[in-house]
Amino acid sequence: MTKDEAPPTLVPTSGVRFEDQVRVVRAYVILSNNGTEPVHLKEVKGITRLARSQISGLNSYMVQLGLLEHVSRGHYKPTTAAVNLCSSAPGEEDFSQVTAVLEGSALFSLVQQYLRVHGGGSSPGLIEYIMEKAGTEETYRVQSAVEWLIRSGLVERGQD
Repeated sequence: MTKDEAPPTLVPTSGVRFEDQVRVVRAYVILSNNGTEPVHLKEVKGITRLARSQISGLNSYMVQLGLLEHVSRGHYKPTTAAVNLCSSAPGEEDFSQVTAVLEGSALFSLVQQYLRVHGGGSSPGLIEYIMEKAGTEETYRVQSAVEWLIRSGLVERGQD
């Protein structure tokens, strides 16, 4: 990371439940014509009914996970993995479609570091470690982030 680069966004923005995160990804997929056109965050705000600040903060997180690509100021495109994730009906997403991109995320790297040092570890220990690294005191944000890894099969529920 160069001095001009911000550290990766390890957890989603405040107040955005996991289901809403998936809904935002789906909105980008649909509005981008399955990833072929960039979409401005205002369009996603309009269709999801989430606040602009929530969408904006979530975009950085989704880029870190590998589900969105930043195109230009305010414009994003879903990655192929995101398009594949959203190819089924809402609520029936196949999270194995995002396993490969999540393996390359800063979040998964952090989880792997913890598990290699602790040989597994308790949920509170891992959650606290991610909270510290992400600079948050909001447990639910970390749990929501780890949910992506659980649903994709990278982490077992007992390890979170």
